[in-house]
Amino acid sequence: MSMNKRLVKGISPIIAVLILIGIAIAAGLVVWRFVGGASKPQTVVKLDVINKDAVTPPDGSELSWKVTVRNSGTVVLTISKITLEYGGKSKDYAVNKNLSPGASYEFSFTTTKGDLGVAGFAEGSTAKIKITYSDPTGSTNSETEYVTIRTSG
Repeated sequence: MSMNKRLVKGISPIIAVLILIGIAIAAGLVVWRFVGGASKPQTVVKLDVINKDAVTPPDGSELSWKVTVRNSGTVVLTISKITLEYGGKSKDYAVNKNLSPGASYEFSFTTTKGDLGVAGFAEGSTAKIKITYSDPTGSTNSETEYVTIRTSG
């Protein structure tokens, strides 16, 4: 019987303590990794179009259009170009505007039918507006919006 007691004895208390310390350290590292990662500021690159409008006179000779954007991200964005597309033709406008986080800006342009090489602008038709911008890392993004043209007066 003394031989059976010796086989059933189990692990040494010192080894058990070392295993528990190892588990505690591993759990602490896992928690530290999640908490440490969550405390770092997140970089968010987001540009929102908050308003847009396009108006043409009854003769359709020009298009007065505007677009208002907001930087909803956490870094400064540089708006480099705004493109108007209508009737399969497009015109780029270089703007080079820095927009701080939370800031808004309204861009206004007037485009003639000769600028685009179209016959005219028609009420109820759609124009496409594309805003090209970059973040501080130099990564280029764009937002595209469509606006329905209305007649002034």
